[in-house]
Amino acid sequence: MKMIKIKTNQRIFITGKTQSGKTNFAKYLIRQLKNYIIYDIKREYSSFGIVVHTKKEFLISLKRGYSQIVIQPNDLSKENFNEICQIIFQKLTNIMLIVDEVHKFCTKSSIPYYLNAIVTVGASLGIGFMGISQRCANVHNDILASSEYIISFYQFLDNDINKLKEFLGTEAEKLKDIEYYYFLMFSIFDKKIKFYKPIKKI
Repeated sequence: MKMIKIKTNQRIFITGKTQSGKTNFAKYLIRQLKNYIIYDIKREYSSFGIVVHTKKEFLISLKRGYSQIVIQPNDLSKENFNEICQIIFQKLTNIMLIVDEVHKFCTKSSIPYYLNAIVTVGASLGIGFMGISQRCANVHNDILASSEYIISFYQFLDNDINKLKEFLGTEAEKLKDIEYYYFLMFSIFDKKIKFYKPIKKI
């Protein structure tokens, strides 16, 4: 029985220090999905679908009917990222956008227009979102506030822990003391915070 069973139109945020287990957990969740687009700037998800590098290649893959697409962009600009989000928001449904290192594309005070549209209203259009970030303090509040699940692995910086405390309360302080690959998960469905042991390597 899965500890978490996600749906394509849900919103999920995963955070934690580098190498603490968040990418492995993201892969565990992605394997539950049939339709997704991964924005993979670190090139860690190559085996999860057809790999494309440009907006043109992305559009061709959509036209050919691919439903599991990994975008490893040559252009790392926020403008290119927002254009990809615009295509997803305006043209697609029954899909989840997964963004690795989402803090590279938004800040505490700003977020690309179409990413914000996906995060805040995408669920009603059948578009889900999974954001993955090692620096949650630098992520826009709309991403955390809209998430049905917040998952955190080991944290050691006070500003990251304080950011999580805004949403999880004082339980977030325990993240300083957990071992790598152990994690905390909050679900809005039962409004409970639970700690879990490591999952198997994906």
